[in-house]
Amino acid sequence: MHEKLKPCPGAPRPPHARVLAGDCRDVLRTLPPESVDAVVCDPPYDLTAGKKGGSGERSHNPNHPAGRSRIGTGGGFMGASWDATGVAFEADTWAEVFRVLRPGAPLLAFGGSRTWHRMAVAINASGFASHGVIGWVYASGMPKSLNVSKAIDKMAGAPRAVIAPAPYTRGRATASYSDTRRVSYDYPPQPVTAPATPDARLWSGYGTSLKPAYEPVVVARKPGDGPALDLPPFVFCPKAPQKERPSYMAPDGTRVQHVTVKP
Repeated sequence: MHEKLKPCPGAPRPPHARVLAGDCRDVLRTLPPESVDAVVCDPPYDLTAGKKGGSGERSHNPNHPAGRSRIGTGGGFMGASWDATGVAFEADTWAEVFRVLRPGAPLLAFGGSRTWHRMAVAINASGFASHGVIGWVYASGMPKSLNVSKAIDKMAGAPRAVIAPAPYTRGRATASYSDTRRVSYDYPPQPVTAPATPDARLWSGYGTSLKPAYEPVVVARKPGDGPALDLPPFVFCPKAPQKERPSYMAPDGTRVQHVTVKP
């Protein structure tokens, strides 16, 4: 839980639960070795800002310990600074996780489809044994691809005719939304347009990257005697509807709902 947030009054809490707020790199050091039974986490994905998908040359920075650059709006996902630290790509982070876990204990770590491989390498480098990947698959990802057809018409200076209104509407942003979700309201839904040039018609429907529709979950285990990992080969777990997502009270008293709740 974020250090500035507090549970809503009446929110359910698992029995004997204790919330330790803070930077995981600092909090983990306060825990005794081999004192944790399992770790399930969703660390920052470090999605490079200011570009249309992919992880090409602009995404790399050899001077950064995680090998990623911070460009565009100064952060990662939607310009958020918390998603631009490289914490999940550093072996030192997972070395602390390794230290506090009991022998044989499991680790499940969510990752982004374009950056999870960096996290997996760091996890393996810290001593964990890899046990494969679980795929959390959904259909609600936000496309970040460049529309090739529109780009061709733009380069040609050819205006596109509007043939239909925007396929969806969006209400106004309110204080109940998180900062990252509120940013999306700066980009209103766009109407449907028709290609204006022959080349644009030829490339209609093409983009420069895949729509993000899954998140890999790295499955690892600390070597040693302990319970064996007995995971099912396939699990379908839909994203929680809005009314079932946990809510918190921000410092200003507004209700904040997390926009992506993991299964």
